[in-house]
Amino acid sequence: MDEHTSTENNRSTAWWRSPRGRMGLAVVAIALVLGILQLTNHSSTEMTMLSVPSSLSQNTGEVRRRLQQAGVSQFEYANGQVQVPKEFAEAAGAALQSEESSDLHWADEWEAANSKLGHFSGSREREAAREIARARQICRMLNQMTGIAKAEVVWDEDKTVGWNRESKSRATVYLKPDPGSEITPEIIRSVRSAVAGCKGNLSANDVIVMDLDRRITYEATTDEPLKRQQDQQRDERSAIYRRRIEQLLQHVDGIRVGVFIDDVPFHAAVEHPWADPIDHLTARLPGQAPPMPDLSEIGSLPSLRADRNSKTKDAKSAAHLLGLNQAMAELVHVHLAVPEEFYLRKQEMRTGSDGNSFELIERDVNSQLLKRVKGALPDQGPTPEVVIDLIPGERIASAPVAEAVSSLDPLRDPSALYPLCGVGLVFIALGWAIVAARRNNYDDVDLQAMEEAAPHDPQLHINPLEFLVTSRFSDWLPALMMESSETLARTVCVLPSQHVSELMACLPADVQIDILQLAARQSPPTTRQLEAIAHRLKSEAEVPTFSSHGRFHRNTHPANAQ
Repeated sequence: MDEHTSTENNRSTAWWRSPRGRMGLAVVAIALVLGILQLTNHSSTEMTMLSVPSSLSQNTGEVRRRLQQAGVSQFEYANGQVQVPKEFAEAAGAALQSEESSDLHWADEWEAANSKLGHFSGSREREAAREIARARQICRMLNQMTGIAKAEVVWDEDKTVGWNRESKSRATVYLKPDPGSEITPEIIRSVRSAVAGCKGNLSANDVIVMDLDRRITYEATTDEPLKRQQDQQRDERSAIYRRRIEQLLQHVDGIRVGVFIDDVPFHAAVEHPWADPIDHLTARLPGQAPPMPDLSEIGSLPSLRADRNSKTKDAKSAAHLLGLNQAMAELVHVHLAVPEEFYLRKQEMRTGSDGNSFELIERDVNSQLLKRVKGALPDQGPTPEVVIDLIPGERIASAPVAEAVSSLDPLRDPSALYPLCGVGLVFIALGWAIVAARRNNYDDVDLQAMEEAAPHDPQLHINPLEFLVTSRFSDWLPALMMESSETLARTVCVLPSQHVSELMACLPADVQIDILQLAARQSPPTTRQLEAIAHRLKSEAEVPTFSSHGRFHRNTHPANAQ
């Protein structure tokens, strides 16, 4: 019973020990690991959506730099909003909302430049290092201005010529605005004043500002004080209009508003108080004392009043006939930059109706924005110019982040196919292993049935080794000589020494060496192999002694009859 149980266990574990079984186990293990990894990588991740400040909405490089400094390695940014994992939401929000400050202050910049100088450096080297540090600091501060993508400052200095002449400096500032922004006159005046205050012997009139986008150079004029006052008043009105428009369009996320005013000639049939030259000379200004009484009223000059009335009537009649009282009026320019995401959301909201293309949605939205903008601008004067541009959506990501999904739906999320393929691969490998094991088991059963069906002597199954080493070994010797070298080597492994000596005495010397070498390399024969050898020896015991290979032709002792 125990022998039968051990035989069954050997048959059940034979497939796992075979090369095919080991390969199947390796395939199953690899498929299982891949499936687990796919499920882990594509599992639903809880994400948090954060709003990016308007000052950074168009500066994708700054958004990426701040998130990386905060330790956020996985994020997805698009159209003024950034999506980060929930555990990094607090750090990302703090990094985006923090006020940007200079990495190096002026003292730090100068200290770094001075540390590079040697002990024997002269005053020229130190002055040059100071100028370089000052230029770097000015460029760094200008780059932090809202709406400025890049700023560079280049200046030069005229050395003093003569005793009474001071040195004079001049500078050029190159500004590149952010997408959707413009270099306004207010920015130009601020930059001029800031650069002039950072360098000695440099006046704001000697600072030239160049807009790299529009390739326009802004220079100072001779009437700078009066023009500066007028520009300041226009900038104040522009700021008022801009705040009004931003309040009306606050429902548009990420919109950028630019407003500037120009003075243009305006022809209107409007009578002004100073249309008549005489009225202009005698007009009363606010705060002025009342005029002296007219002499014609007291009878001194009776003809003066009549002449004046006739001239006034003629002048007014001429103005009415011409209808062209030319004056300078303010033309308001408004530039709107609307993110593409706003149009896409409007298009998604109108998916119920047919024929709503993106161009149609864009035209409809722009008309609505135009109505709101004109409501915040003055009604009189030239018609305001409103330009609406589209900011294309831009996506950046240091590492792709899978969006959180409620279920593995391949139609909504194609990435769900990857874990499903991994699970399917695991089941296929397991099924292949089970089929291969069952097939190997069927082969063992068929082989066992064939061996059981083969005719053999029941006496041989008792102990085949005892059958070979009986006193009738000399009878088996002629039949044993007909076996192959492998069979002789197996037999030598189990025979007693006296029978081995008797067998070797019947073989040539070279054959003896070959058989001994084979016996040393082979493992001991199994019971089944011994049964096969014993069965052949019993059936061939009466066969005359000769070798089928022609190697062992010799005369041996005749078989003893038992």
